[in-house]
Amino acid sequence: MCLKLCHSDKNCLQGEICIDKFCRPGCNVENDCRKGESCNNGRCECTKGFISTPQGCQDIDECQNEADWEGGGGKKNKVCVKS
Repeated sequence: MCLKLCHSDKNCLQGEICIDKFCRPGCNVENDCRKGESCNNGRCECTKGFISTPQGCQDIDECQNEADWEGGGGKKNKVCVKS
């Protein structure tokens, strides 16, 4: 495994913090994490409305499943409400 040397968290990528002079996965504050993630107990985790993928947190398409739509009278009369 190859680790990047650092002097502070500013030397590390988003989703990483400087621990013992090496960039390692983790966070101290929300801004340490990438879009769609929040800092929870030192780990960046996907927030509500996002799902974890190998490429990072991806926005969930709440409108993909017709069963989640609100309203009645067939698809053309229903409305999808994204959370």
